[in-house]
Amino acid sequence: MSGQPASTLSVASAFAELDQATYNLGDEHYILDPWQALLVKRDLNAVLESIMVGLSSELKVALEARWGSDTEEWKEFNVLKTMKLVIAQGSSRFTVGLPLCMSSVLKPFGAY
Repeated sequence: MSGQPASTLSVASAFAELDQATYNLGDEHYILDPWQALLVKRDLNAVLESIMVGLSSELKVALEARWGSDTEEWKEFNVLKTMKLVIAQGSSRFTVGLPLCMSSVLKPFGAY
């Protein structure tokens, strides 16, 4: 254990700094205030199963579009770039819904 006070070694403050909350949001309280957990507990848990069904189908489309479904022939691709696009598409399904979340699938395989 360190002899530093909790204010110096605050995990929440570390995440606020990592997220550049003051720069991006104008204030750290958006990151430091635990309201998000209360929102998830109250509103999101009730619809979580239906959200996960949509997310699951979106990730299947996103991964097949970028990796293909050929189990016989190997392909090379940039894993970091590909996963960034897959995660963006998956989170877009949650935030903007169909059909906007699928717009990134329209790129050809070699573009990744």
